[in-house]
Amino acid sequence: MEEHELSAEDEALLRKLIDDWLHDPRKAALLERDDFVDRFQEGVGEALRESGDQLLDTLLERAPEMLAEHREHRAAFEAELLTFWGEAFDLYETMHVCCKEAGRDFFDRYLPDSDVPHDYVFDALMRLHGRACLVASEVLTLLRAGFPSGAHARWRTIHELAVVALFITEHGQEIARRYLAHDAVQRYKSAVLYNEYHEKLGYEPFDPGEFQAIEQGRKDALDEFGDGFGKDWGWAIPALGENTSPTFKAVEEATGMDHLRPYYRMASDPAHANAHASFYDLGLHDPAGILVGPSPIGFADPGHGACSSLFQVTICVLAYRPDLRNAMTMNALSKMLDRVGAAFLEAQHQADAALKAGHWDPAEPEAESDSAAEQP
Repeated sequence: MEEHELSAEDEALLRKLIDDWLHDPRKAALLERDDFVDRFQEGVGEALRESGDQLLDTLLERAPEMLAEHREHRAAFEAELLTFWGEAFDLYETMHVCCKEAGRDFFDRYLPDSDVPHDYVFDALMRLHGRACLVASEVLTLLRAGFPSGAHARWRTIHELAVVALFITEHGQEIARRYLAHDAVQRYKSAVLYNEYHEKLGYEPFDPGEFQAIEQGRKDALDEFGDGFGKDWGWAIPALGENTSPTFKAVEEATGMDHLRPYYRMASDPAHANAHASFYDLGLHDPAGILVGPSPIGFADPGHGACSSLFQVTICVLAYRPDLRNAMTMNALSKMLDRVGAAFLEAQHQADAALKAGHWDPAEPEAESDSAAEQP
């Protein structure tokens, strides 16, 4: 067994525990017993548990004061972000609200009657646009709080939604129908995974009748669309030619959106445990540092990227039923997107310059460690 030396702090703590234990007359009497070692080990364990309880009580007692101070710092930091990023954030929110309202107006005006054949493209676009608006709200929240890489990771989702929306509008009703029906495949995979781990999670298994219905839904889908439909992107197979092992990248390439793959890769790193994300972060302004909290820089890529992808989804929607109102809206949104991009880029330049010149000291004191000198 590998031996470990105690640190000076741990040794001092252990000596105190032993001293406290020996000064208890009831426990000191154990020195005369044959089972002293076993009792001593029990006593040390008991002392550690009691010390842990006392530390927890102390931490909880001090929590309100600590949280009040922390929240004061957070509020000051977020307010100071607006010094450079306020205009860009406002334009982002304006773009987001306009896209959301444009989609709502479109779906209200063109919602199909129940007595006409089901419009699968309309249904898919309505769901994709709703999700894109939701995720765009999450991105804005992360931007305002100072988390650019987290915001960029959420942009990745809007990009995927934009790619799927474009792919569906290009290929029509059958691909849209397959996309919506693929929910049965994903639902089944989730149910199987849950049942595999429900005991370790401490939960009850699926109700047998409910699981059987989910299983039957998948079987019916495979019977209708073929075995390839059971793959993660199996719904897209008919539109991908000879590609029988479809991936998101294949769908992305088919739409001509693969030029954004470098950004997609950069946005993927923060969502995973790879080493690169530990060395690079959009909000890191000290190359030798390790970012452990919010940052005052790095918002240009996620901010402009999220608005661009939301715009793409919205254009897919509006172009599905072209009319004068939709054409005017698309033109206005296009011009607004240009302003969003310019505002984020200008804010990034100004914030970077102010930090380098030492003219700006963000109010969040623990966002970044002093150095990464202990890195291997």
